[in-house]
Order: sequence, then C-alpha cells, then structure tokens
Amino acid sequence: MEVLKAIKTRLNAYTALTNLVSNRIYHKILPQNPVYPAVTYYVVSNTYDWAMGSDTGLQHARVQVSAFGADDSVAADAATQVKAALKRWTGTAAGVTVQAIFMENEFDFYDPETEDWQFIHDYMVHYR
Repeated sequence: MEVLKAIKTRLNAYTALTNLVSNRIYHKILPQNPVYPAVTYYVVSNTYDWAMGSDTGLQHARVQVSAFGADDSVAADAATQVKAALKRWTGTAAGVTVQAIFMENEFDFYDPETEDWQFIHDYMVHYR
C-alpha cells in the first residue's frame, strides 16, 4: 500500500525521531526481544473518494503508530517525536502526495506480559 511507504519514509527522515530510535521503525510488529525505544506503524483502514462518473484519486487511510519503551518516559519521548513528524504534515514522500495528516486519537498502555509501555496514536492520512 502506497501510504505505508510514505509513512515509513517520513518517520525515517525525521531526525529527532531517528536520534532516539535509530532504524527501529517497524511495519506492524516488533521483533522478538526488541531494543527500545522503537516504533511500529500499520494501516487500520483505507477509503477512497468517488465522484459521479470518475474517481478523484484521493484516499484516506487510518494509520496507527505506536512508540514503545521499557519505561513510560522513554516511550513518551519517542511518541512526542512521532507526533512532531506526522501531525499536520503535508508533502511528498516515497512518491506519494500527502495532502494532510490529522491526529485523531492518542492513548498509552502498559503491557504486563512484555513489561513495556506503548504510546499509541491514530492518524488520518489524506493522500493521492
């Protein structure tokens, strides 16, 4: 999916984020025994704009991005940089024209099984 390439490119290009997570930006799931902080991203859903008699080419993807850390402050720092990289961003990344990214939701979560913190953001990405 094109929007995945754009999100990955944007996150990897944002220096303040990569200074924290290096190249630990993963599609969907973390590797086993991950090094923290780390980030995951995936498309929850993707919809299309239609017009009578033709397609507009505009798409809307709900993308979830999670920042992980061994403690809440590490995860929160990475989440802050994810938000700075994506919230209200417009531009072109990986050949995809992003008209706007809007943050719709955020929450944090502690997983007692893995003993990690997650700061989870939902974004609506409007793109062509």
